[in-house]
Amino acid sequence: MKKILLYTLAFAVIFNFSACKNEEDDIFDDSAANRITKAINQYKERFASSPGGWTMEYYPTNGLEYPTGSGYLLLADIKKDGTVRFAINNDATGYEYYEDTSLWEMIRDTGPVISFSTYNEVLHMFSDPAIYDTGNGLEGDYEFVVIDLPEDGNTAMIKGKKRGVYVRMTKLPAGTDYRAYLEDVNEKQAELFSATAPNKLLMTLGEDSMYVEQMSTMIPNIYPVSGDAIANESYHPCILLNVDGKYVLRFRAEVEIDGVETTEQEFIWNPELRMFVGVNDETCTLQGENPVDFFKKALEGGSRAWQWDMKSNMSAPVSAILDNINNQFIAVNKNYSLSYIQLKFKSGQCQMVLGYKTSKTATTKVAYNFDYSSNADGVALSYTGPETTAGENILKRVTAIQDMINVLNGSLTVKASDAPLDYTNLKLIPSAKADDWFDVTYK
Repeated sequence: MKKILLYTLAFAVIFNFSACKNEEDDIFDDSAANRITKAINQYKERFASSPGGWTMEYYPTNGLEYPTGSGYLLLADIKKDGTVRFAINNDATGYEYYEDTSLWEMIRDTGPVISFSTYNEVLHMFSDPAIYDTGNGLEGDYEFVVIDLPEDGNTAMIKGKKRGVYVRMTKLPAGTDYRAYLEDVNEKQAELFSATAPNKLLMTLGEDSMYVEQMSTMIPNIYPVSGDAIANESYHPCILLNVDGKYVLRFRAEVEIDGVETTEQEFIWNPELRMFVGVNDETCTLQGENPVDFFKKALEGGSRAWQWDMKSNMSAPVSAILDNINNQFIAVNKNYSLSYIQLKFKSGQCQMVLGYKTSKTATTKVAYNFDYSSNADGVALSYTGPETTAGENILKRVTAIQDMINVLNGSLTVKASDAPLDYTNLKLIPSAKADDWFDVTYK
């Protein structure tokens, strides 16, 4: 009897367990389906609720080569009526503004997916095989799995359904003029990251320093200062955008460098500090390399010069000196005029090289020598005399040249000019008389 009772109890337990398990499976399946449906409806509402639409930090692929590895800033005005207006103005369009309107929808896949399935001339240029000569276009996506879209958040994270590339979207304020927004970002990018800048940039990640080259391509090569640009090359695509009036530089992924512990993905431009500062870690920065070091390196190399002329940016006293030099040349000969002045290295000495026109097509040079030394703030010059008799004779007749020699004679502090990341122009400030400052151009 006891055995029968035990078997009966065992069977009942097994039966009840099985019944509970089936019931839980049914509830789970229904719940999962309901959750996806609910998420689709919520996301549809949230995507269409941004007052001014969204920025899209769009990367076609996870590659590192132009153009498929480049980042492209798109603007998307997603409407509740199922339409979406995309806008673009960057390298993909030759820096011409384009916009197009098409349809969008939220669809069910393994999770909620936002689909831009009807052709849009802006978005679909990245997936249209006819656009680029690889047969795959730029290999981009037009359907994206929704990874994160909080109700009260300012950003959304989506991921390309085919390529798996993450795309961040950020809300835009109501009334945003898409054409003006993109033109502003382009102008700021050209200002900060000039393709003609002669200097490298310097990135700090915690206690480590990295050189940054080719920043104007927005796929910069970042490598340790102690390393080599080729042996230690490391490319990192990025996009510049404007978020609430602040310029944000965001890389496709965190900047990770071999042997460096600290990483950072997003930097905000600080106009007071004249550098980008990390969002998550303020010890991470991006700025121009030390202007003093760059000035001395360029000067002491001997093949380049630092030049200024009457059109350069300078203080009123220095401008008056150059005007006097020019007028005195004209007084000597009406065909003469000041062309330029340079600081250049020759045979271990620093020279002030003065070029003056003797006709519309001919220019003559004379030089004045200085002993040279460097310090933490810049350089120190000590005048020793004209290089040649010709220079001595010119100095006797154009006596205002001596005034420029006097400005240079002493310590000169080197500062970055109005373009803090581009050292094509640097500012020289005499320590003895700070009012006699002037900009010099890398030649």
